[in-house]
Amino acid sequence: GSGLPMRSNSRIVCANRRLSSGGDNEPSEKEDKTAWKKFWEGEEQRRVDAQKKKAETRQKIDKEMERSKMQDNWDIYKRLGKDGDVQTDISPPKKSVKFPSLEVESLGGKEFDIRDRFKYKVSFVSLYGSAIAMNFGEEWVKAMSDDSKIQFFEISLNESWVARMLNTISKFNLKRNTPERRHDMFCLINRDIKPQREKLELVNLKTNYGLLIDQRGLVRWRTSGKPMDQEVDMCKHFIDELLQERTAG
Repeated sequence: GSGLPMRSNSRIVCANRRLSSGGDNEPSEKEDKTAWKKFWEGEEQRRVDAQKKKAETRQKIDKEMERSKMQDNWDIYKRLGKDGDVQTDISPPKKSVKFPSLEVESLGGKEFDIRDRFKYKVSFVSLYGSAIAMNFGEEWVKAMSDDSKIQFFEISLNESWVARMLNTISKFNLKRNTPERRHDMFCLINRDIKPQREKLELVNLKTNYGLLIDQRGLVRWRTSGKPMDQEVDMCKHFIDELLQERTAG
């Protein structure tokens, strides 16, 4: 019988000790502050790490994009601007694409739908959308623009919003550097013409495209990039063929 009171007294002593220390699992005020400090330090470090990772990712993307642009330019030069095999014959009318409606502005200040200007039996359209492509286009100008049997149109395309902002300066420089006799046939486009480009399969604005068009507005032959001697000879031969072609029916 004497053991029971002793066990009871022992439990009371233990309970008092727990109360005086704040309980079995409750941290002290100092421990509580330390835990919160560690928590917020961890959160801050996570934010810093996330920002660093984001910056590294952005830098990697920018570097890759710049490398890609440089690689694209190098590839264009390496291929002389060619985006496919050379077309070795004019396409028959029934298999030819009709040139779409396309509003342009000439260096001479006139606005018109270039499709309405295909009055000759044969027209040549040189279209480019970059400085690299313009170099190829200039070579086609030298090779073909003095041919009195055809109309020669040159189209400078600027689809980027940056280029459109600089339109006035760009036009001024083009007028200054382009012979006046070519002003009415040198056309400018400062907007997105993706639907028309897709119809004509002009997919790569880093190169120049040359299109041989008959009086019906049908694209009968196409080329891209730098004009090689055999291509120029081929083009002149096709022009003669189209001049002799009967358009009736």
